Amino acid sequence: MATIVVLASRAAGGITPAETLRRDHVDAERLAKLPADASLAELVKALGDPWTRVIGAADAKAFLAEVSGAAHVGVGLPELLSIDIDARSGSTVVVTPLPGSSAARAGLLPGDRLTSIDGGAAEALPFTEVVRKLRGPAGTEVRLSVQRAATVREVTLRRTELPAEGSGVAADLIERVLHLRVRRFGETTPDAVAAALARFPRIPVLVDLRQNPGGDLDGALQVAGLFVGRVDVAAMQTSQGVRKLSGARAVLGKRRVAVVVDEGTASAAELLATALSSVSRAKVIGAPTVGKCLVHTVAQLEDGGLLLFTIGRLRSFDGRSICDGGVHIDVPVRGEKAQLQASLRALSG
Repeated sequence: MATIVVLASRAAGGITPAETLRRDHVDAERLAKLPADASLAELVKALGDPWTRVIGAADAKAFLAEVSGAAHVGVGLPELLSIDIDARSGSTVVVTPLPGSSAARAGLLPGDRLTSIDGGAAEALPFTEVVRKLRGPAGTEVRLSVQRAATVREVTLRRTELPAEGSGVAADLIERVLHLRVRRFGETTPDAVAAALARFPRIPVLVDLRQNPGGDLDGALQVAGLFVGRVDVAAMQTSQGVRKLSGARAVLGKRRVAVVVDEGTASAAELLATALSSVSRAKVIGAPTVGKCLVHTVAQLEDGGLLLFTIGRLRSFDGRSICDGGVHIDVPVRGEKAQLQASLRALSG
């Protein structure tokens, strides 16, 4: 499984998307033997990376709205964040549906596999076509067959107007602990976390990353900085070697911290949990996470489309790939109420 989205475009300074791919794709060495005039399509095919693909102009606007958390029409399964490709099987799987969406109301859960869409086999379709079939005008419906373990069930999802997700942050007090729920990482997430920490100073914090599919890498690094400061928190394998990743803000008061995660915690959320565990020794409570370690970005194409491609693989502070099992869990607990209780005990002990 695989993806954190870096929303800034990489195509700049007159460099073509093909040149950008040759320079910046994490596996750029695979392209060394291709001729200099190889087309973008030839380069993408040679990489053999299912997450590197061209998104047509007709789909680019919807893609950017989904990954940025802007208002859009959908069923609650934004591309890369809430629905993705399983690296082992190649199947389309649910990461975690958007709260309040049609997919969430239908009971879709992390790990559910899409086997058919409107009666056609999903496995026979490229991922771009799967996503295209999920999109459509508000008020229309899409029929899915969803497999969970050995059980397959049919669900009908209605496409609706989904509001902008905002900061994705909610904060309240539980037993003299700041319960800080972070549902995604976007442009305003770090400021919202900083405001919550300033509003409740000096008390222990439970960072709740359950059902958080990730989002913007820089947003996660800024949030990490609020807890540990401008120190190295993780690393990323790139085409140029291993690059250290640091907390991107000054620390906002030292305090006891615990982290709670579950089967819907992915990508940037796994990075933050790993950073807090490694650097501040925060205990991590909950269930095994998704294991998404690839970092993606986009380059603008002349026809209005986008080139989405992989620029890195995330590693923990000690060098372990996040793709290899996700976040290390200190206190394994399943069930929402049990996880919350165990997390509060970890901060009171």
